[in-house]
Amino acid sequence: MDWRKPLCLILRRIAPTAGAVCLSASSALGLSSDLSVVPFWDGETSEGLRNRYGGNSAVSSGVLTQRTESVALNGAASLGVATLGSIPLNGSAFTQWTLGPIGSTPGLTQARDLTRYDAAAFSLRNETGEPFTVTYEIKDDRNSNAHVARWSQLIDASTDWQTVNVPLDLGAPGWTVIGNPDLTRASRVTYGFSANQGTAVTGTFFIDDAVFVEPGGSVDVATAPVNVLAERVARRQWDGLWSARHRDTGLVPLHNTSNERGAMNTSSAVLKMLPGAVQRGWVSSVEAEQHVTNLVASLNTMLDQGMYLPQRYVRTTDLSPVPGIGGEESSIDAAFMALALHQYKNSPGVSPALAQAVDDVQNRFNFTAFSDTVGSTRGWKFAYRTDTGLTDGTYNSYSGEPWVISLAAALSDDFHVPIETQWNSAVFRTKDSLTGADDEHLVSTFDQFRPPFVQWLLPMFVDTSDRGHDTYPVLSIAGNPEDNAAAYQRDVNDYFASIGRGELLQPDAGDNGFGNYQQFSAYMDFGDAELFMPWAVTLALLGDPDAESAFRQHLANDLEGPLGLADTAYQATGTNEPYNVRAFLDFWNTSLSTMALVDLLYDEAAGFAALPEVRAALDVVFHLAGDYNLNGQVEQGDLDLVLQNWGLDVAASGVPTGWLNDRPRGVVDQAELDRVLQNWGDSEAPDFGGASVPEPGAAFAIWAVSLWRGRHRSRS
Repeated sequence: MDWRKPLCLILRRIAPTAGAVCLSASSALGLSSDLSVVPFWDGETSEGLRNRYGGNSAVSSGVLTQRTESVALNGAASLGVATLGSIPLNGSAFTQWTLGPIGSTPGLTQARDLTRYDAAAFSLRNETGEPFTVTYEIKDDRNSNAHVARWSQLIDASTDWQTVNVPLDLGAPGWTVIGNPDLTRASRVTYGFSANQGTAVTGTFFIDDAVFVEPGGSVDVATAPVNVLAERVARRQWDGLWSARHRDTGLVPLHNTSNERGAMNTSSAVLKMLPGAVQRGWVSSVEAEQHVTNLVASLNTMLDQGMYLPQRYVRTTDLSPVPGIGGEESSIDAAFMALALHQYKNSPGVSPALAQAVDDVQNRFNFTAFSDTVGSTRGWKFAYRTDTGLTDGTYNSYSGEPWVISLAAALSDDFHVPIETQWNSAVFRTKDSLTGADDEHLVSTFDQFRPPFVQWLLPMFVDTSDRGHDTYPVLSIAGNPEDNAAAYQRDVNDYFASIGRGELLQPDAGDNGFGNYQQFSAYMDFGDAELFMPWAVTLALLGDPDAESAFRQHLANDLEGPLGLADTAYQATGTNEPYNVRAFLDFWNTSLSTMALVDLLYDEAAGFAALPEVRAALDVVFHLAGDYNLNGQVEQGDLDLVLQNWGLDVAASGVPTGWLNDRPRGVVDQAELDRVLQNWGDSEAPDFGGASVPEPGAAFAIWAVSLWRGRHRSRS
């Protein structure tokens, strides 16, 4: 990714509502261009989850709180707080908001870490005509009045917007602290209202732009380097996933709206990113080792009570099966976990004892039971259920699932399945494009199975950008997952621009915000033409530098919050602003988005691909990069193909005759030459007779080397 690429269209945040009054420059904390100001509770999310941490009103007394579009400091709405009758003189009322799902016990309450913020703030407009005191109160997951922190401020009788700034250092002057509330496990924020200024209080006041402020100073979404924006969002999303984990079992919930269902996919994503989080100082090594120790113990328990693999979903607290889903053991979700375990045990600094424990549990994953090698059903079976056994269906469409499972099974010692057994079993694949041949790419034969995330499943675990095409037997539809995903993203970007949808606002698999889960994509909208998934812009960043402007636009329109990019939103074709933001936040979507950002910033998938056993496995199912004539060697014939076709526009003229592998896109130029020179002399197994590879012809070599500057082919 070239971070210096000129920006495309940049949309700034909505300007403050006309007539709104701010007390100072620092109080204008709502819809600004500053990414460090994180939306929390502002009336802009119109679904059942009223705050961006995924919570709702838990309890209130003396007031009724409702979203209203009649008054707003910024954006379209605020929260109107109406007294039920009057708050009597020296009396009080309150509205309490959860920071996530609240369980019947502390273990089922999803805690949030507020220590990652410098401050909280909100703006209040008083239309009661009387002064009063507002109190900002924080409780942790014990929900105990014996452990609480309170910050109070006088609100005068004017109707101007007044801002309350709350430092999140409980040692700062102004705090009243009872007991030892733990801000790393915060669960509730209460807004209290006290009629302690000499009169009762009757009427309505409005709260808008309740935010948190991250440390490190302001970050302008329009001008900050995009890697700075990406790192800020990645860290925010990582912290959300990390704080949501169950401390004893190590499992991460499937959704931010329920802590009951621990999920294999989200838990594996956190494990996959954990070594990098330790290296960057996001998590201490002690915390990481304790987490992995707990997770390994949980996986062993789940394997003991299962048949072949750990169950896809279990209760986070006691690991018992979740009712109603038949004890499902998912081959793909288990494969995510197996690859994450393999990466963790090979990470620097892991204690030998823990690495051995990780290896032991990884080798208990029985993928052999899911490998169907018979006739038309060939492929990886979807799942095993305790009520119905192994599914009849297999993964058979172009997507990352067969490759991820194949790699996980190949890395197993005790239940080893050779990687080539199922690598090419997904036979329903075709070339397609939304805009034309320039970015034609491989997709599933069926439109309903073409969401962006399936393109990126393998590349986010293992980098294949330095390889040629895979060994799919039909050369015309063989490809490289990473190159193909990038072409898919470029095509999608161009398509949305062509129909007036503005900046690459792509739909992806998920809930549309109304309980309808589908594999949404640019190819099939399932009747939701204006739906898009803000989190999926991070996948686009992996594949297309032009997606930078879309990423900035999403941030400029507040399509993010304390847990990162929102799940879903709607945007009418021909408009530039989204509406109906739904912060449901499926943690698997958050996990995919965070993995994409981490890979973009730190190229962690390349590190995994460099492991000797991973390279050896991939060597079996990929042809050599630069072996354009597919004779098993990178040599003079490949160089000849480049030089003889130099400057050829492949989109207009077609792939040159004899160019069978690692096919060029666009114009044959320096990128194709680099692939030959960087891999000169490489050969595929089996050994082609031990023949020496000739040096490039002298004239060609002098000319080629003069052009070659040692540049690596961009992932985009």
